Amino acid sequence: MSDAAQPRYQRIKDYILSGIRDRHFLPGCKIPPELELARQFGVSRMTVNKAVRDLAEAGILLRFAGDGTYVAERKAESPLLDINNIAAEIEARGHRHTAQVILLEAVPPARRWRCGSACAPAASSTIR
Repeated sequence: MSDAAQPRYQRIKDYILSGIRDRHFLPGCKIPPELELARQFGVSRMTVNKAVRDLAEAGILLRFAGDGTYVAERKAESPLLDINNIAAEIEARGHRHTAQVILLEAVPPARRWRCGSACAPAASSTIR
């Protein structure tokens, strides 16, 4: 989509995102005020507010009333760290999720699995 065909708030979002990507706006640093961005882009403050609000909802910016808007610290992004709800994923794809317990048994302390030198307290049973 060309710049002219993009919504104005999207151009402002793209400007802020490229500033973050190009390290002009560093994590923890304040971005220009909404009024300044409105003048720079020739739009209303509400248009800038929509762009900033969208980026704040996405966790990219942090807004503080009376203080300003800051670039959020980057979160670690790794699929290994994401634990997804499998039932929700299946249902989101239009399928039905079910679960069935096949075997439920109490495991006495002597049969416990050990992880290195640590294990659960020996005083109680474990359900697996």
